[in-house]
Amino acid sequence: MIWRSTHRWLSVLAAAVGALAGVSAVADVIGVRLAGVGALLATVIGGATSLLAPDQHATQCTTSGNAYVEVRDGSQQMLCVDLARLEYEAARQRLEDLTAGLHAANQAAEPTSFLARWYARRALKSGIANDDVWAVRTLRE
Repeated sequence: MIWRSTHRWLSVLAAAVGALAGVSAVADVIGVRLAGVGALLATVIGGATSLLAPDQHATQCTTSGNAYVEVRDGSQQMLCVDLARLEYEAARQRLEDLTAGLHAANQAAEPTSFLARWYARRALKSGIANDDVWAVRTLRE
């Protein structure tokens, strides 16, 4: 979400500044020098957008997030449905498969940004992210 919004805002800002500089240069509203500065500013913002590549980060983060969701759902299904009915060796094999999926997701994921950690801490403190699903499901049997 962070990278997607960064990409959107930087692109809109670069386009808006470039358009204003172009219109100002043609209509001679703010003068040639200020229009040139606006065009240079739009170029710098566009360069920052290319350098940061937020669209690629957004795609990678979405892929990593989906991999974590798959591991989470598989582990919850195993814990709440399958574990009581599986033999020890079969359960051990399923656990190894889930662990391998988690390790693969960890290796493919980008390091967590400061802003993402801040959002997560805020959600945990407010109670939004405190999910008692695990406790409720493990008590059921």
